[in-house]
Amino acid sequence: MNRIEPRQISKIKKLLYLLSTGVPFVPNIPKLAEATDISRPRLYEYLEKLQDARLLNLVSSGKRLRGSDQTGKDPAGEQ
Repeated sequence: MNRIEPRQISKIKKLLYLLSTGVPFVPNIPKLAEATDISRPRLYEYLEKLQDARLLNLVSSGKRLRGSDQTGKDPAGEQ
């Protein structure tokens, strides 16, 4: 299991703030990644961990996140 590095906590706090102040909306992954200085693949990982911890409730209505392909992965494959 991957652990979140302590130096990333401030970025995750900013991510939670941005997500909570923009509700309800479809997250724009490229913009969130840029605003938080988190790579897209890492952002998907953090969103999944936050959802697993029940800090987020990501609702899927058959729509995909902006900036992702149908699997929710970043099409650019950026690290």
